[in-house]
Amino acid sequence: MQKYLKDRKGRLMDDPGHYCKMATAIAETMMLQKQVDVGFERLEESVLP
Repeated sequence: MQKYLKDRKGRLMDDPGHYCKMATAIAETMMLQKQVDVGFERLEESVLP
């Protein structure tokens, strides 16, 4: 997100909705990754002695 904004410094944002969608997608991906990590930890605990 910082690079996206840095590359466009000094210009008007053509499509602020696009930026908001990117931010939402990244936030949701991070939440899902945490859930996947917890799932794998539980799986490892149940499989490994």
